[in-house]
Amino acid sequence: MRTKNLAALILIVIMGVGVLGCSSEKPELSTTASKEPDMEMITEDSEDQKITTDIEGEVSQKEDISGAHVPRLEITSTYYDNAEDYEYFYGSYDMAVVVSEDYPELKQAVDSWFADFESAYYSSADRFIEDAKEVMRSVDYDMGCFYRNEFAKVTRSDARITSIVIDERGFNGAAHSFSYMYGLTFDSKTGKEITFADLGNVKEDVKSYVTNYVEQRRQKGYSYSLFEDNIDKVLDAPAWYLNGLGLNVIFNEYAFSAYPEEITVVTIPYSELPGFNNDYCLDGEAMYVDLMQNVSCDIDVDEDETKETIELSGEYDENREMELSLKVDDLSLEIGHCSRITNAYYVKAENGRSFVLVSYDAMSDDFVTELIEVSSGTPEKADEHQFGRLTAISTDAIGVDCRINTLGSYNAKMSYRFSEGSLVPEEERFTFIHAKDWKDRMMPVTKAKVPVKIEKNGELTEQELPAGTKIYPVNTDNESVLGFELEDGTYGEIQFIRKEGIIYINNVQEYDCFEDLPYAG
Repeated sequence: MRTKNLAALILIVIMGVGVLGCSSEKPELSTTASKEPDMEMITEDSEDQKITTDIEGEVSQKEDISGAHVPRLEITSTYYDNAEDYEYFYGSYDMAVVVSEDYPELKQAVDSWFADFESAYYSSADRFIEDAKEVMRSVDYDMGCFYRNEFAKVTRSDARITSIVIDERGFNGAAHSFSYMYGLTFDSKTGKEITFADLGNVKEDVKSYVTNYVEQRRQKGYSYSLFEDNIDKVLDAPAWYLNGLGLNVIFNEYAFSAYPEEITVVTIPYSELPGFNNDYCLDGEAMYVDLMQNVSCDIDVDEDETKETIELSGEYDENREMELSLKVDDLSLEIGHCSRITNAYYVKAENGRSFVLVSYDAMSDDFVTELIEVSSGTPEKADEHQFGRLTAISTDAIGVDCRINTLGSYNAKMSYRFSEGSLVPEEERFTFIHAKDWKDRMMPVTKAKVPVKIEKNGELTEQELPAGTKIYPVNTDNESVLGFELEDGTYGEIQFIRKEGIIYINNVQEYDCFEDLPYAG
């Protein structure tokens, strides 16, 4: 098996649409193919980069006029898994799938785009491996593995727009590792990939806004020596995406300066773009803002009509561990150490309270999700989940993708809701991702009789599974019950207790009940 599915993430971002500051013209949509960046031109170490964004103005939210349900997207993270080449290369990539039945055209378009994306990833991985082998043979020291990771994040998803940002990280033998960001945006109703021109008559407004931004940054000591030479080139082939605040234009390394000073994301509020196509606008307050590492956002978190600057800061120390902190103006909260941030959002709940939700990889895919309240302008930890990462978000609920080890289980998902500063489960049990479709994973097989309850005619009755029976874990409360299916689809449940990390079934250790329990860590 060349790849290994690790997680399926459901990301639901509910946004309203409106006509704030927009024209009534509706340009014809066209489809463009996104291109893989020139790897030889990207050479900077992304872990040391500083990304900044400028956010001003207000946007608003209202119920979508179409009345349709918002698109729901599932994002799967997949490791490149080719053992013979592990000494030369490792990597991962994300894929998005539209799971909402209301958007067949969007689903087809997203499926097609990511199918090409996956093919391009493997072509790139094959090149990286061959280049790495050549480099390893020609140098007298160990440069370490080549790698390429592709992270995807949905930044806006409503009945009109589905926008995704792709963050590429890698090393291919150059002086530094590389980093590159770009976005792809679809018309949710037609599935057409939206071009920069489809956004309306915005180029000159964007250029004016960015020029003013650059001048302000120069006053703070940034040179941006290549800005005048490159601004038109960047806007002719822009990297951009849409979110709850506006149009986000990405200026990758070397766009502003001859040396890789930083990747810069400039957010232009919809209200600052009078020529913006009103089909794609928002109306109302932004309830969701996607946060990126070292990106500063100006948002009124405490409803005092004065905006606070929020920044999720992640700086690497000498041990290559990220020191993660959240800043609100001059107040800082130390979150902890991690290897990378996987997902982060600012969200304003319906009761007016403001939170920052951040998930990070604490160590070796051990994910943590933090709920930090910022309603008063002072960041304070409200809740923490030591076993999962943020996957879904709305005004009153989020989803968490978890790593659970219960009789050979693996990744699971659960929906939570905000309640008095805590994350309260919306369901009784975690649902395992892929469940019976884990074709590349070994399932538990009984080696003795195991007492269970089997569903028959809608009721659970006590039975025993004979030795040699394969089960497929499908859900669990992670405390005392595991739901499973047999190979013929019959549903059953196992009652258990945990003692010092070991599961016991009818006072018998799990290892005495099952052959070779798969490792789920």
